[in-house]
Amino acid sequence: MKAINISAPVLKRLVILDILEHKDSFHDCEIKVYAESLRVDKLLKAICDVKDLRLSDDSIETLSKAGLTENLLKFSNLKYVRLSVGVDLFNGEYLTELLHYLPNMECLFIDYGLGVCESEEDGVTDHVTPRDFLSNLKLVEVWEFSGSKNELCFLKLLLKNTRALETMTIISSSELLSDPDKQLEVTKQLLMVPKGSMHSVIDIS
Repeated sequence: MKAINISAPVLKRLVILDILEHKDSFHDCEIKVYAESLRVDKLLKAICDVKDLRLSDDSIETLSKAGLTENLLKFSNLKYVRLSVGVDLFNGEYLTELLHYLPNMECLFIDYGLGVCESEEDGVTDHVTPRDFLSNLKLVEVWEFSGSKNELCFLKLLLKNTRALETMTIISSSELLSDPDKQLEVTKQLLMVPKGSMHSVIDIS
């Protein structure tokens, strides 16, 4: 995969024109933009045709606070979403809000677990969702799963409300692997969750 880094603190305007037939097309290319002055809403419009999108905890929070999360509804081709939340404190409500605006997402990848929330009200909620909530989500893959309350709440939310889910793969962190009793307990909790998809399989290792 090719990588393009754009660093321009005073950049005011960015247009990304991709012609698939061209030999220098952005196909299979990662573009990172560092531009403090660039309007986020304009940037979203420029990349609304992407099929694969990576979001960090900072970008999720920024979209929410700016009231721009709903702009993701325009990403009609977006099938693969990769989240890099990390292990720092993170408000899970931002993540719950994000999921409501990704109706076409088919695969969700979480690189480094979901972090630890400072208090219960900051965690990911497991309330009832609309029937069309993540109606196309088929695959969930979580790496560095620590078994935290926040992570369990989030995964329970997905299991209960995703009606097309086929596979949820969970790769435990070294910390969780070193505590077999905790690993067994969190596994039991996930297996006991009433599933929205009767055909979904949970693979925990």
